Amino acid sequence: MYLRTRITNIYREIINSIGFYPSVLSVAFLFFAVLTMSVEYLAPIEQFKTLISFILVDSAENARTILSTLAGSIISLTVFSFSMVMVVLNAASASLSPRVVPGLITRKSHQMVLGFYLGSIIYSIIMLININKLDNGNTAIPSLGVLFALVFGLIS
Repeated sequence: MYLRTRITNIYREIINSIGFYPSVLSVAFLFFAVLTMSVEYLAPIEQFKTLISFILVDSAENARTILSTLAGSIISLTVFSFSMVMVVLNAASASLSPRVVPGLITRKSHQMVLGFYLGSIIYSIIMLININKLDNGNTAIPSLGVLFALVFGLIS
């Protein structure tokens, strides 16, 4: 009975911790990046990419520039956003009851935003490292992955 109670308490601590949702979302973005890279060059996806070629990146240098700019921008956005959160927490702890601060820290919306930011950074970096030079002189560009990274950047 003690073991079951202990496991239940640990489970509740993990679920209610400030890092749970950001961790889950970051891992989900990592898996989505791996999935994107695994289907990027399949024949049906290549046909789909020819249909939407007007919105896809066609140059490795452009893809590198876009992805590195996105990653850097989202990092800056994350720092700014959560600096503001820390300012609010500091003001709340100075003027409100100490019981209010944990409620502000563990808000699911803040955790989801942080997770989306971190996931977008991870996704952009995974796409950036998968721009490969091939043996025949061409470059493999994950253009669909770059499009998804742009969408994630816009959502952020």
